[in-house]
Amino acid sequence: MPIETDRLRLRAWREHDRGAFADLNADPVVMADLGGPLVRESSDAKLDRYIDAFRLRGYGRWLVETRAGSFLGYCGVMPAPVDHPIGQHVEIGWRLRRDAWGKGYATEAAHAALTDAFRRVRLTEVLAYTSADNHRSQAVMRRLRLRRDASRDFEIYDDRLGRWRGLVWATTPGSFAAGDGDMSPPPHDAARAVDAASLAEPQYMILGMSLEHILRGIEAIRAPMVEIEAYSGLAWATWHEAIQALVKYGARRIGLLTPFDRTGNEFAT
Repeated sequence: MPIETDRLRLRAWREHDRGAFADLNADPVVMADLGGPLVRESSDAKLDRYIDAFRLRGYGRWLVETRAGSFLGYCGVMPAPVDHPIGQHVEIGWRLRRDAWGKGYATEAAHAALTDAFRRVRLTEVLAYTSADNHRSQAVMRRLRLRRDASRDFEIYDDRLGRWRGLVWATTPGSFAAGDGDMSPPPHDAARAVDAASLAEPQYMILGMSLEHILRGIEAIRAPMVEIEAYSGLAWATWHEAIQALVKYGARRIGLLTPFDRTGNEFAT
């Protein structure tokens, strides 16, 4: 049965989806973190594994499309290979067309896939992992409230990637449900702006200060910044820290929040 969200549909694969799947896997930018594009034969073999997972276990990587039926990519949970260095487990993964990036689709699809994995499939834990330099995936994991588990970080050797180190996040039915509960905004005017800016899947947020805040000093807004950072799971910097933050983190997508001053101290994206 398909899963529908506000904007997306997650459904089982059909034979005519192979072309769109192959186009996704042939994009060198989309596939940059997986060793580069796949030829059609390898793409078809990968899709066969996804189809078999649903047939044998009842879960796997879903096809992700808009509610209107436009192909976006895939997302879902899969069992790890039996010889995986951290043992048997189930992991969630996603990959979207380049023109679907920056719209919050990955977070929306992954949230739906995890909900199905825990409620219907009754999995007891799901892991997610990515490389240290894949900031986009790490941002999605933070928004999903996954818990970083450095004790399970691992290294593998792959013919396409060479030596690869995976950083591990984890979630369980209880912590995932609790994370859903924590999604309610904190008592601060910036919460709604954070939610709006997060739809663009930024890697880091920058809080721009008004003249009033500059005169009052950075410490005057440090407390709400920490509060919002805890809510959003994103890193923050004030204007005077922005350049250092960009250099340090190498972020390519930045969320900018600018506070107004005496008109209610509201925030705008």
